[in-house]
Amino acid sequence: MYQQLLQHVAQPLTIPTLGERREITFEFSDGQILLFYSYGNSFLINEEFFNLVRDQYINLDDNVRDMASSYSQPKWENCPNRVIAPYVAALIHHFRNLL
Repeated sequence: MYQQLLQHVAQPLTIPTLGERREITFEFSDGQILLFYSYGNSFLINEEFFNLVRDQYINLDDNVRDMASSYSQPKWENCPNRVIAPYVAALIHHFRNLL
């Protein structure tokens, strides 16, 4: 899915967070996905991290996939980054038809 997004999304993409209270922006270029979130912060999302969040998304029941709390502890014990994971989940949820 990571590679599909890199190939098919050329423009910056702004979507709501899972809670739909804020917006986040992703840029897709040079084989990377860059996240821009609150107050000008940014985070480079590598494919390994993306795939961990994607796997968590796939393994959840449909009714909790769009809940930010599903992407942090205690619901995800080995969450690699509790701040960024819900934003990546929002991107995956936005493109869930590619799964």
